[in-house]
Amino acid sequence: MGATGAAALGVLTGVPQVAAKMLPATHDGTAEGPLVAYVRDARRGELTVMAGGKEVAVHDPDLVRRIVRASH
Repeated sequence: MGATGAAALGVLTGVPQVAAKMLPATHDGTAEGPLVAYVRDARRGELTVMAGGKEVAVHDPDLVRRIVRASH
């Protein structure tokens, strides 16, 4: 998979603030439920986070670099 390819994650820990807004919170304030993230544009640091019926675009070049590295 090249730098512009998609990398998917079952759990997204790099942007917990996005997860907290998208999913119901547990008693300790953390998000609960499955998350999926895919890299839309690695060069621009763009990824999409999906949870339930919601989808949010995120710009986080550092997280995108880590996802791309993990996919190799």
